[in-house]
Amino acid sequence: MPRRFPIATSFALILAPLSPLLACASRGPTPVVSPPAVPAVASAPPTVVAASPGGTAPARPAASAAPSSATSSPPVPRPPVPAPASAFAAIKTDAAWAACLPARKPVSRAVAADLSTTAAACAAATHMKPVGAPIVGKQADRDPAQSFPLEARAGHCYRAFAQAGEGIADLHLVVRDSAGIEVAHDDSDRAGPVTPEDGAVCFQKDDHASVVVSVGMGSGAFAVQVWQD
Repeated sequence: MPRRFPIATSFALILAPLSPLLACASRGPTPVVSPPAVPAVASAPPTVVAASPGGTAPARPAASAAPSSATSSPPVPRPPVPAPASAFAAIKTDAAWAACLPARKPVSRAVAADLSTTAAACAAATHMKPVGAPIVGKQADRDPAQSFPLEARAGHCYRAFAQAGEGIADLHLVVRDSAGIEVAHDDSDRAGPVTPEDGAVCFQKDDHASVVVSVGMGSGAFAVQVWQD
C-alpha cells in the first residue's frame, strides 16, 4: 500500500521547488534605466562665400552698428563780432578822394618830399592843409608799430598820409582814438602812398588821438603827415 502524506505536506513538497520562481514573480520585472537625454545643439548652416572673378574671396559684411538715437547737426558758424564804434570820431567818405592818390614808386632818400607831393595832389579834392611837416622814421617788419600823437579838435576832419622808402614792400597806417579804438586804416598792401583812400576822420569831441605806422614786409625809412580841413 503506498505511503500517504497529509494534504498540507503534499502542497509544501510540490511548491518547494517553485519558491524561487514565485519570489521573482512577486517582485515584478526589473526596471530598465535609460541614460539621461542630451539636448541637441542646433548648428548654424555653413556660410557659402562666392569667390570673386579675380580669385580673392570677398570679405564678409560686417554687422551694422545700431542707429544713433541722436542726430548730429553741423555746427552753426558764429557771426563776426562787429568792431566797437568810437565815441569821439567817425569816418567821412568821398569817392573823389580816392582818385587823387597817384601811383608812385618809393624813393629811398626823399620819402618826406615824395609824401608832400602825394598829399598836395589831394588838396584840391579834400580842401585840407598840412598839420606840421612830415615826420620821418625807420622801421622793419620785426619791429613794433610806432605811434604819433594827433591832437584832434571837435568839428574838424583829418586825413593821414604815409610813404615808405626803398626796402619796405608793405606799409600800414591806422588812426585810433584815445580809447584805442580803430577809427580808420588803409586797405592797401603796398609801400605807398597809403591813406584811408576815400575817407577822413571827423571828430565830434576834442581827443588825444594817434596815428600808428607799422611795416608788414621789409625794412627802411618812412614818412607820415596829417592834413586837416
